[in-house]
Amino acid sequence: MSGAGTEGGIGPQPMSDLKGYLVKAFLVTCALTALAEVAVFQVEDRLLAPVASALVSSVGSEVAQESALGLISRLPRLLAELVLGSQGPSDALRPEADGLVALLLLMQALVLLPIVVAAVVFAFLVDGRVRAVQEAFARERRREEQERNLVVADLAHDLRTPVTSIAALSQALADDVVSEPERRREYLRTISHKALAVGDMVNLLVEYAQLDSEGFRLERRRCDLAELLLEVAAEAYADAEREGVLVVADVPERPCPILADPTQLARVFSNLVANAVRHNPCGTTVAVSLERRGTVALASVADTGTPLPEPTSELLRPFSRGDSSRSTKGFGLGLSVAKRISDKHGFGFALRQPAGAYTKAFVVSCPILEEG
Repeated sequence: MSGAGTEGGIGPQPMSDLKGYLVKAFLVTCALTALAEVAVFQVEDRLLAPVASALVSSVGSEVAQESALGLISRLPRLLAELVLGSQGPSDALRPEADGLVALLLLMQALVLLPIVVAAVVFAFLVDGRVRAVQEAFARERRREEQERNLVVADLAHDLRTPVTSIAALSQALADDVVSEPERRREYLRTISHKALAVGDMVNLLVEYAQLDSEGFRLERRRCDLAELLLEVAAEAYADAEREGVLVVADVPERPCPILADPTQLARVFSNLVANAVRHNPCGTTVAVSLERRGTVALASVADTGTPLPEPTSELLRPFSRGDSSRSTKGFGLGLSVAKRISDKHGFGFALRQPAGAYTKAFVVSCPILEEG
């Protein structure tokens, strides 16, 4: 199914890859350091090396030989003496030799300077990036916490209403307030319907809590996506008929092997179908379909019901339950469960609105395994 309109992934955009950024920063820093070292060598070769050669000639062969051959072993000590301002008589050199040593120390420092500067700059970049990532995580956590509190408040309200009705109707039946058999059956049907609604909300909360638990693991295995979709559609027929909604399945008979947790993936499509059945007007058609595009399978749940209000990206974020969301009679938590399970599988999860002949469609995309 295709069509112009709103289409895209649902949920917050992933944060920048810290590892990739650090690798790029390291490579750029190394490249700039190499360029700086080349520039330093050119300066030393053109400006400082001639001066050093002149000093070597002026101090004489013996001292020059001593300064040249013993410089590596003596540089740390000489550098300490220059910094501390103390030099023993036995180590005293002629003024020309002092100048030569100082010049060689300067050349050594110039070679090390780009490396030191690069290390400081890289450390600054790493610190800044890590701080930015931590702040982004903190903001996201605060946002999710606020929205989670809104969800709890909304669900408490949604649970209070049917529970109150169940209690009132049950009390009326217990007190024989209603004596007509038909009205008693109507009360019982209402109690059953509201009890099922409460159970559905509780089940969604349990499912979402399980997805966040440390012990949650996907049990991936080879399964047939076509068979899974047909089973989901068949299980929804009874509820759909009760709500006056038509469920159709457009799934090819050819197997579509994928690697997934069939139990969890069935929850994705069951939640999508349940939302479409329960939150659209009577007479809506809900289509469960499967399409192959090369090595990718596109499984969709579409309907001809009420369009989702814009912006859908905000409406369908996990725990997003604003006023516009509530106007759609509860779209949100079931979709959040479906989105989270798809994400854990690494599957795509997108909304198309409109979608061909349908008002909207939720599409799950996943790679197809090689058959055979």
